[in-house]
Amino acid sequence: TQCFIAGSVSAKAKGVVDCVEGAKVRLIKGGKAVAETVTDNYGDFKFDRLDENSGDYVVEISAGKTKKSVPAHLGASLTLGEIRL
Repeated sequence: TQCFIAGSVSAKAKGVVDCVEGAKVRLIKGGKAVAETVTDNYGDFKFDRLDENSGDYVVEISAGKTKKSVPAHLGASLTLGEIRL
């Protein structure tokens, strides 16, 4: 069975929260990058075709000088929701 990890990246600038388009998003497992993508114009990203119950991952997001890492444990498909930089 195949699963996914997805989320949406946003940032606050000048008092306004907006989506972050073009942020680099890497999926890390066991210290190695297993997939990479960029956020779309809504700030969304998705990593497909992951094995069910495949365990611990780290989602690493980079936008300009800002970086953030979010832990994710994959049992079934997982949506991380809004990730604020």
